[in-house]
Amino acid sequence: MIKGIIIIKFDLDTPYIMENEQIVQEEEEIDETGEEEEEEELNEEDDVDEEDEEDEEDEEGKDDEDDEDDDKLIPKLEKWDVYNEYYSDKKDKPKNEFLESIMESFIATVTLEDLNFRAFPFKFYIVPLKKQNEPTIYCIIYILDIFESLEIVKIHPKKIQDAILENIHNKTALTNRIRNIYKEKNNILEKVEKEDILKNEIGSVANKLIDQGKFEEAQKFIKLAKDIPSKFISAFTKSKKEVKTGHFKSAEKNLRDALNLAKKINDEGLKDYLVLKIETVKKIPSHQKEVKRKYDSIVKRLTKYNKFLSYSSQIPKLHRCMELLDKLEEDEQIDQITDLEQLLVEAQQYVRSLRDIDRKIKQIVRVLKE
Repeated sequence: MIKGIIIIKFDLDTPYIMENEQIVQEEEEIDETGEEEEEEELNEEDDVDEEDEEDEEDEEGKDDEDDEDDDKLIPKLEKWDVYNEYYSDKKDKPKNEFLESIMESFIATVTLEDLNFRAFPFKFYIVPLKKQNEPTIYCIIYILDIFESLEIVKIHPKKIQDAILENIHNKTALTNRIRNIYKEKNNILEKVEKEDILKNEIGSVANKLIDQGKFEEAQKFIKLAKDIPSKFISAFTKSKKEVKTGHFKSAEKNLRDALNLAKKINDEGLKDYLVLKIETVKKIPSHQKEVKRKYDSIVKRLTKYNKFLSYSSQIPKLHRCMELLDKLEEDEQIDQITDLEQLLVEAQQYVRSLRDIDRKIKQIVRVLKE
């Protein structure tokens, strides 16, 4: 479930990074025809397999290029504040110190891309928001149960961004907007898990039709309220089990069955959610390959010996220079060398800390290598 939604307003010391662009998430698309394309997909699988190796080589090369690009400017979080927020339970509200730490991780992406950040028992999904021609930057932070999948926060991101930015300067309207987003998304999550909630919602549609005098159509939904919920929950539950056991094709089939049932009751929220779930399941094998490639790249890079500059080795030379400069009565240079020595001592302390951190990094990387 979603535990809360926060809107953060922040400024960077390098605002030009986003000054001329509007952040817009791409909508994820999926063909809902399902079975009609299965045969065609099977025919294409051999070609795809042959291309996989080439793609993997390209990705490995890209990873190496990324490793070499060490000069990217990481902006600094100049200031930030909680602009608006909504929680069902105030105890789920994170502390400001924690919010600042995940904001720093967020801006470290440089281009301010979506960030999935975990801290038990929650996960935090951060999405940038930028109103065109305005210098101020906002982001939306979704707080979820740590085991909740992210599809629920990826439903129509452009529509949500527009709705939030439309009300960004009206705090009352903005609070109402994020409260509605919270309720709508959690309602979807409840319907895929609880048969009674789905049944009651279909029944409420029937009641509205009766109030409108559409009795024949209402009878149709009364029947659907009896037939659909158990079948829907069964198909969705099976898909979750099959994903865990690695039976992705079967999981996709059950999700498509659930999607067809959602179409029968005209539930747009369920349809959108299931479309994203199907797309995720289809991509699991390629995601697994990408994780392995990334691990290999990380291990390759981080297991290398790092030669840290020894600042302290220069200090004896400075002492000798000071002795000689003293004889030469070059007091101004002696002052500069004194300042330099202090900086070298400070730098060496950082190097010592870096060595300790690097040692811990290599311990974790050895686990990834295994």
